[in-house]
Amino acid sequence: MKKCPFVVGDIVRFTPSKKTLMEYGNTDEWGTKIGDELEIQWIHYDKLYFDRGPEWPWYDCTFVRKGKKKNIKPSIIKLEMKKVGLFYSTMDEASFFKWLKKLGCIKKYKFEGSTITIEIFNTKVNEWELNELIALFYRYKFDLKPLSVFDRAEFSNWFKEKEAYWYKSIFGK
Repeated sequence: MKKCPFVVGDIVRFTPSKKTLMEYGNTDEWGTKIGDELEIQWIHYDKLYFDRGPEWPWYDCTFVRKGKKKNIKPSIIKLEMKKVGLFYSTMDEASFFKWLKKLGCIKKYKFEGSTITIEIFNTKVNEWELNELIALFYRYKFDLKPLSVFDRAEFSNWFKEKEAYWYKSIFGK
């Protein structure tokens, strides 16, 4: 396969292949519309990561203009989260891990007993990724308090919204 021709900071247009459209269906549901112009935040192997939505293969994007950022290796956040509920079936458990694997910010994870240890690329956690992490771990009844590590300025307009379904579970107030 060809090497990715882009660098971090480049602006690209999302132009998904037929294969990607068949795999993901309506890409709008994943936070990226066909034709969106996106700034590359990070590149890992053949995947491009943006400030919103999931990662996409570089060949699903076309060059728009050069950027100015350098490719910086992202820092890793390690979280341990305890499951306070049960998986209801093996397919329920499989669905959890399938969803988790689709998140571009996840480096790796290990599930032992009722605790999951996750390594997260800190610089890849954008609004879309954080919202997906909250929804996933809330839906599958994990202790959400460790997600408070993402209480930072870039998420301040919505993350600490007291009426949000996750607020008490994360901040305990």
